[in-house]
Amino acid sequence: MAAAGAEAAAVAAEEEKRLPEGDPESGGDSEDEGDSDSSGDGEDEEKENEAEIQRLEEQLSINAFDYNCHLDLIKLLRQEGELIKLRRARQKMSELFPLTEEIWLDWLKDEIKMASESSEREKVYELFERAVKDYICPEIWLEYAQYSIGGIGQEGGIEKVRSIFERALTAVGLHVTKGTALWEAYREFENAILETAQPAPGSVPSPEQQQMLCSQLEKIHTLFRRQLGIPLLDMEASYAEYEEWSEDPIPETTVKNYKKALQQLEKCKPYEEALLGAEPPKLAEYQAYIDFEMKAGDPARIQLIYERALAENCLVPDLWARYNQYLDRQLKVKELVLSAHDRAVRNCPWTVGLWIRYLLAMERHRVDHGIISGKDRPSQQDFFTQLLFVL
Repeated sequence: MAAAGAEAAAVAAEEEKRLPEGDPESGGDSEDEGDSDSSGDGEDEEKENEAEIQRLEEQLSINAFDYNCHLDLIKLLRQEGELIKLRRARQKMSELFPLTEEIWLDWLKDEIKMASESSEREKVYELFERAVKDYICPEIWLEYAQYSIGGIGQEGGIEKVRSIFERALTAVGLHVTKGTALWEAYREFENAILETAQPAPGSVPSPEQQQMLCSQLEKIHTLFRRQLGIPLLDMEASYAEYEEWSEDPIPETTVKNYKKALQQLEKCKPYEEALLGAEPPKLAEYQAYIDFEMKAGDPARIQLIYERALAENCLVPDLWARYNQYLDRQLKVKELVLSAHDRAVRNCPWTVGLWIRYLLAMERHRVDHGIISGKDRPSQQDFFTQLLFVL
């Protein structure tokens, strides 16, 4: 009985955590009648929303794969501030479908507002880890890194931030139009660490402090040099910033890599401009860009442009098939290959060919039979059931 009471109290406390709403405007006695009418309209709207929420939940109990129904339910629950139900609805949708960048960002921002305890921060970290797996999302990676900075006071906090930034750069640091923001954020973080390491004015740094300062300076130098070797928009500004920041001349090797990256950027610009001027989903423009990168032959850049294309063309089975074929034949990295196949069938579960390639890939990489059958992955059972219907 005591445990049940404690659980009920916990649920009640969570229910009190409503998403922030605008503060009501104050009014005098002369507005009482208007306030009464407004209150009545608000109550009617609330009842209508509750009825619509119930209808949507019933519809999903009949057909869990109704994508638009999930979206409508999440939108209404967020509007009503129903945090518990909203979490549940988002969780159910995320088990069945990959979520778009917009849906993930809304979810993350809502949870960040609610997270005050360290244990709640860990749950937000876990949510970020899920969010970065569905599609390539530079904004989510940037949000993740910036959120992690808030935890630098915890044990290992600084190294955790650096680890997230490094993973973000691996994932999207080559993104021609959006990569710069991550590099700049990483440098700003390291510069902030440098400022805290500076000795007090007028004091002489100890050998240990001097060593720490030198180490921190080298970290920032390294970030500049790494960035300047990558073709990114506005890289001329980054070069000028490095010249101004560094007390020493820029090394000749860095200048050489920078000039090479500038030349590569000029080759990429026509494809980036074509994407910028095209209407979504820009499949033809992405295909031309993919062909260009395939001829250049850099695996990391090929993977990135495929991921960018799929983020806007996630329901195109042929694009998933070409991407997975490239990964199967060229990279052959188990985690990367299986993740791409898994996302392919989650986006296009009606396509038999994608399922066959996924099963063959799992067999090649000696995946446990329990996972292949779906028994060890409850969220995938419905997809295997769908495959039977497709067949």
